[in-house]
Amino acid sequence: PNAEALLECLMSHSQPSHPISTAIYTPKNLSYLIVLGAYIRDLRFNTSSTPKPLLIVTALHKSHIQASVLYARKKDVVMKIRSGGHDFEGLSYVSHIPYAPFFVLDMFNL
Repeated sequence: PNAEALLECLMSHSQPSHPISTAIYTPKNLSYLIVLGAYIRDLRFNTSSTPKPLLIVTALHKSHIQASVLYARKKDVVMKIRSGGHDFEGLSYVSHIPYAPFFVLDMFNL
């Protein structure tokens, strides 16, 4: 899977009344690295060699969560969930499975 396929699937499963497009950050977005690094407490997980997610979904509505879970299950992609809490082990924003594609579902805004 790639970011474009993930984006397409997320868009098709979100509610038109709550578009998910405003909640998605890909490496092409200028804000991607800022959003990714916002809650990283341990700088070991914020290096140029650290594997990065395909994209970040900053959920603004429950339909964004539903779309993310559906995609992860349908495409067998690792979904990392973060909520802005304390994560010194990097479990919510780094994949510990080598070369496995993953994305981050950020639930801080809910």
